[in-house]
Amino acid sequence: MASDGVGANEGRRLRAALGLDGGGDAIERRRVIELGCGGGPSGLALAAAAAAAAAAAAAAAGEAAAAETGTGATAGVGAAIAGSTLEVLLTDRDPAAVDLARRNIAANHLALDPASVAVTAAALDWDDGAAALRFLGIGDSGGIGGNGDGGRIVAIIAADVVYHEDAFAPLVRILMKLTATVHVPLVYLAYRARCDPPTAAHFFHILDAAFERERVPWMWPPPPPPGASTEETRALTAENSSPRRNATLYRLTPRPAPAGLPSRPCFELAAAGCGYCNMLIKARARRLAARQKPQST
Repeated sequence: MASDGVGANEGRRLRAALGLDGGGDAIERRRVIELGCGGGPSGLALAAAAAAAAAAAAAAAGEAAAAETGTGATAGVGAAIAGSTLEVLLTDRDPAAVDLARRNIAANHLALDPASVAVTAAALDWDDGAAALRFLGIGDSGGIGGNGDGGRIVAIIAADVVYHEDAFAPLVRILMKLTATVHVPLVYLAYRARCDPPTAAHFFHILDAAFERERVPWMWPPPPPPGASTEETRALTAENSSPRRNATLYRLTPRPAPAGLPSRPCFELAAAGCGYCNMLIKARARRLAARQKPQST
């Protein structure tokens, strides 16, 4: 279940996974996968932030080297990411979204240094388990991930992807596939209320069967821009205070299976699913039928 108290440690945890702290394992390529990228704003923002942090670290290292040797030598940006390249892969089930993400990548390429951060986009069908294995580099020499080619998936992000009930089980299933590795990546889910409470309860019932989730405190709503007037600040606060705009960030960890029980969530235990899921689905169908019933005059 969800819990608070992660605090500032989360930033350090993510920096270490991305190799921005200059330590950690020697990994040739560190990979971040975004699920349900849409146009790719979350993945592009992460890539840009990582590139900026790497550049700052490289500049600091260069200044330190210059001060020590008196030569003015500077460290490369790529070296600031623990000697590796960070690859951010934006994925979506919708080919149109993938095409939009690719256009956004091309439009923002000048903000990134390909020597340290590379961004690509690809289609990923959440119902296709073989596709997940290819992303892990298992059973396909052309895979995008895994440990056999010098690379490793270090983080998975998904933002604002919980709204279609028929996608709940496939989303959790693909997360299970991508985290079934020796080196379990960090997984972040940014949840924004886009469905009614019973439908949201159905999603978290499925999610909590497979993952433990820990709430990550973060700054929301964002601070107003410098120089904003009182009226602009109030308008921005009102706009971002809506529950449908306010997002909750969770870090997900694969749930260990209890002794003697299979490590599978409810939707895989039986063809008919679990009783709780069926109850929620039937209740939702009754609510929809009631809404569509013509009003008597």
